[in-house]
Amino acid sequence: MKSKPLSVANPRTAGQVTNRQSFSAVVAFATIILSTIIKPLLDRIAVQMSGYNFFMSLNKSLFDVTGLIVPEDLVISKGTVTGVSNLCTVADDSNETILLTWDNNTGVGDALIGDILFSCHYNEALGEVVAGLCTGGRGDATVSDPLPVNWVAGHPIHTWAAFRRADGTRSSNTAYKAGNIAS
Repeated sequence: MKSKPLSVANPRTAGQVTNRQSFSAVVAFATIILSTIIKPLLDRIAVQMSGYNFFMSLNKSLFDVTGLIVPEDLVISKGTVTGVSNLCTVADDSNETILLTWDNNTGVGDALIGDILFSCHYNEALGEVVAGLCTGGRGDATVSDPLPVNWVAGHPIHTWAAFRRADGTRSSNTAYKAGNIAS
């Protein structure tokens, strides 16, 4: 049996505090999308780790103490399925929706009409993330997600999307689109 150390050093250098705060920011982001994005898209492809840990390892360098700083590089999915083609978003606070459209590329490569779209949205001004509803299939070429009430015109918004097979076996790489909320 080992004895417990008399004291444990926990240095609070500026660098360590900054690193802990950055890590807290990515943990907060991941926690919100864990069940709706990370588990369905990353759990199956993570090797010897959970999808959550895989998400953390892929994205931790994209965050600092203020939150997400490199949104265009965020990864919500990795895979070999033909991805989202020509992703477009229109966020409108007058009708309280985020409309996503894409090209129906069914039949291109291994794209199937029943592949399910997964999306999440990040409001840069508020530092908030929400997951989409996963109601659209590749063949629909459109889906409308509700716009949170405190997300208003002029706020920068970032959207990530990916397809997953209906049986959950495979997914696509992440597609990204940035824009502003319109009124």
